[in-house]
Amino acid sequence: TAPLFEAAWVNNASPTILRLKFSEELDPNYVVAGTAWSASGSSSGAKNVLSTSISGDKIYLTMDEAYVTGDTITVTYTKPGSGVDIRDKSGNQVATFGPEAVTNNVA
Repeated sequence: TAPLFEAAWVNNASPTILRLKFSEELDPNYVVAGTAWSASGSSSGAKNVLSTSISGDKIYLTMDEAYVTGDTITVTYTKPGSGVDIRDKSGNQVATFGPEAVTNNVA
Protein backbone atom coordinates (compact mmCIF):
# COMPACT_ATOMS: atom_id res chain seq x y z
CA THR A 1 0.00 0.00 0.00
CA ALA A 2 1.36 3.40 -0.94
CA PRO A 3 1.96 5.90 1.87
CA LEU A 4 -0.70 8.60 2.05
CA PHE A 5 -0.34 12.24 3.06
CA GLU A 6 -2.09 12.82 6.41
CA ALA A 7 -1.24 16.30 7.72
CA ALA A 8 1.16 19.22 7.50
CA TRP A 9 2.10 21.98 9.92
CA VAL A 10 4.58 24.73 10.76
CA ASN A 11 5.65 25.23 14.38
CA ASN A 12 6.35 28.50 16.18
CA ALA A 13 9.82 27.35 17.30
CA SER A 14 10.99 26.68 13.70
CA PRO A 15 8.86 28.70 11.26
CA THR A 16 11.07 27.89 8.26
CA ILE A 17 10.38 24.13 8.51
CA LEU A 18 7.22 22.70 7.00
CA ARG A 19 6.48 19.23 8.42
CA LEU A 20 4.45 16.61 6.56
CA LYS A 21 3.12 13.40 8.12
CA PHE A 22 2.35 10.25 6.13
CA SER A 23 0.37 7.10 6.91
CA GLU A 24 3.50 4.98 7.31
CA GLU A 25 7.28 5.12 7.65
CA LEU A 26 9.14 6.37 4.60
CA ASP A 27 12.45 5.19 3.18
CA PRO A 28 15.06 7.88 4.00
CA ASN A 29 17.11 6.83 0.95
CA TYR A 30 14.50 8.41 -1.33
CA VAL A 31 14.61 12.10 -0.47
CA VAL A 32 12.98 14.14 -3.24
CA ALA A 33 14.47 17.43 -4.42
CA GLY A 34 12.84 20.73 -3.60
CA THR A 35 11.68 21.14 -7.19
CA ALA A 36 9.00 18.46 -6.63
CA TRP A 37 7.43 20.64 -3.93
CA SER A 38 5.40 23.80 -4.10
CA ALA A 39 4.43 25.71 -0.96
CA SER A 40 2.53 28.94 -0.53
CA GLY A 41 2.03 31.45 2.23
CA SER A 42 -0.50 34.23 1.84
CA SER A 43 1.61 37.07 3.27
CA SER A 44 4.51 36.75 0.84
CA GLY A 45 3.43 34.38 -1.92
CA ALA A 46 5.25 31.20 -2.88
CA LYS A 47 8.22 29.99 -0.87
CA ASN A 48 11.16 27.98 -2.17
CA VAL A 49 12.27 24.67 -0.68
CA LEU A 50 15.97 24.81 0.23
CA SER A 51 16.29 21.22 1.47
CA THR A 52 14.28 18.11 2.31
CA SER A 53 14.79 15.31 4.82
CA ILE A 54 12.90 12.22 5.97
CA SER A 55 12.61 10.78 9.47
CA GLY A 56 10.16 7.96 10.16
CA ASP A 57 6.74 8.90 8.79
CA LYS A 58 7.63 12.60 8.36
CA ILE A 59 9.16 14.76 5.67
CA TYR A 60 10.75 18.07 6.63
CA LEU A 61 10.90 20.86 4.07
CA THR A 62 13.23 23.73 4.95
CA MET A 63 11.92 26.89 3.31
CA ASP A 64 13.84 29.95 2.11
CA GLU A 65 11.94 32.24 4.48
CA ALA A 66 9.93 31.89 7.67
CA TYR A 67 6.17 31.66 7.82
CA VAL A 68 4.46 34.25 10.00
CA THR A 69 1.27 34.49 12.02
CA GLY A 70 -1.76 34.58 9.77
CA ASP A 71 -0.18 32.97 6.71
CA THR A 72 -2.58 30.65 4.90
CA ILE A 73 -0.27 27.84 3.80
CA THR A 74 -0.68 25.05 1.26
CA VAL A 75 1.72 22.38 0.02
CA THR A 76 1.76 20.37 -3.20
CA TYR A 77 3.91 17.40 -4.21
CA THR A 78 4.35 16.56 -7.88
CA LYS A 79 5.83 13.11 -8.33
CA PRO A 80 8.90 13.36 -10.59
CA GLY A 81 8.54 11.81 -14.02
CA SER A 82 11.85 10.00 -13.56
CA GLY A 83 14.54 9.62 -10.94
CA VAL A 84 14.02 9.59 -7.20
CA ASP A 85 10.52 9.67 -5.73
CA ILE A 86 9.13 9.31 -2.21
CA ARG A 87 8.42 5.73 -1.19
CA ASP A 88 7.99 3.47 1.81
CA LYS A 89 10.46 0.77 2.77
CA SER A 90 8.60 -1.74 0.57
CA GLY A 91 9.06 0.46 -2.50
CA ASN A 92 5.47 1.76 -2.73
CA GLN A 93 5.54 5.30 -4.14
CA VAL A 94 3.73 8.37 -2.87
CA ALA A 95 1.36 9.76 -5.51
CA THR A 96 1.12 13.41 -6.50
CA PHE A 97 -1.05 15.34 -4.03
CA GLY A 98 -2.18 18.83 -3.21
CA PRO A 99 -2.64 21.55 -2.77
CA GLU A 100 -3.19 20.50 0.85
CA ALA A 101 -3.82 22.84 3.77
CA VAL A 102 -0.97 23.31 6.27
CA THR A 103 -1.74 24.13 9.92
CA ASN A 104 0.03 27.36 10.87
CA ASN A 105 1.12 27.26 14.53
CA VAL A 106 3.32 30.37 14.27
CA ALA A 107 2.29 32.80 16.99
